[in-house]
Amino acid sequence: MEELKFIDIGSNLTDLMFQGIYNDKKQHDSDLEIVIKRAIKGGLDKILITAGSYQETLEALKICEELDPKCKLLFTTVGVHPTRTKDCKVHSDDYLKRMKDLIRMNSSRIKAIGEFGLDSDRLHFSSMKIQEKYFEKQFELLEEFCLPMFLHIRGDQDCYSKFVRIINEKKSLWIKRGGVAHSFTGNLEQLKMILEMDLEIGVNGCSLKTQENLNIVENIPLDKLHIETDSPWCDIKPTHSSYNLIETHFPQVNKPSKWEEDKLIKGRNEPIKIIQVAEILFKIYSNNSKLSFNQFIDEIYKNTFKMYFKAI
Repeated sequence: MEELKFIDIGSNLTDLMFQGIYNDKKQHDSDLEIVIKRAIKGGLDKILITAGSYQETLEALKICEELDPKCKLLFTTVGVHPTRTKDCKVHSDDYLKRMKDLIRMNSSRIKAIGEFGLDSDRLHFSSMKIQEKYFEKQFELLEEFCLPMFLHIRGDQDCYSKFVRIINEKKSLWIKRGGVAHSFTGNLEQLKMILEMDLEIGVNGCSLKTQENLNIVENIPLDKLHIETDSPWCDIKPTHSSYNLIETHFPQVNKPSKWEEDKLIKGRNEPIKIIQVAEILFKIYSNNSKLSFNQFIDEIYKNTFKMYFKAI
């Protein structure tokens, strides 16, 4: 049987949970290397480490060099998450310049601009006015670097409308490489808005919580589909409508303080769990597809490889 091969387009490996720290309290030693080794055994071929600030990109690059010195598995992004755009305001004079310098010095590792976009659900972190300003500002990176986008869009219809306006205004800068709206949780109308702009969609556990979510995801064309874990977040829980579609489960401990090397931790997502997202999507898509599971996974792999890893 042909081995499965996955690309996780979004994993937050810089998160302190992978250093054993939960809610500011140390519960176990760092196990990031173990998590990565487990991912490789589970078929992970490439992992895009999500970065939402300049500092996170630095941390991600350090992880890449330490755990993947041959530059085969671990890669990252450079950009500012909408909830972190206050950082841009505080350091506006040189923030963009420093990000450009990072890309120049780490072109083999940095595979996307992002995570950037808009989020009206968390305005207490950064106002929409600031988010819009620095979402637009980051497109200056695409004036110099031909990289795909790793996009964040979450919120109400007005937020989506602002997102669409900015994306369309900047289309000449990104159309050659495209982009993915990651962790999609919107409604059917919002999905159509994104697809009509020639963007693609990233799906994880947060995209698969309710039956309505499942009905919406079914409308994503297979050639526009990417999968991700958003780990350590977006774990698929027994209360989710998609949970019963999962076939692969992993031994786990119930608390971080009960850590064991060969077990996962309940509530902490990992890249190896990307197979669960794949299994759910395969069953959703099987109503309209004659592909085998391996063929289905291969199609998604090709989508992501073309988007983020194919030289042009």
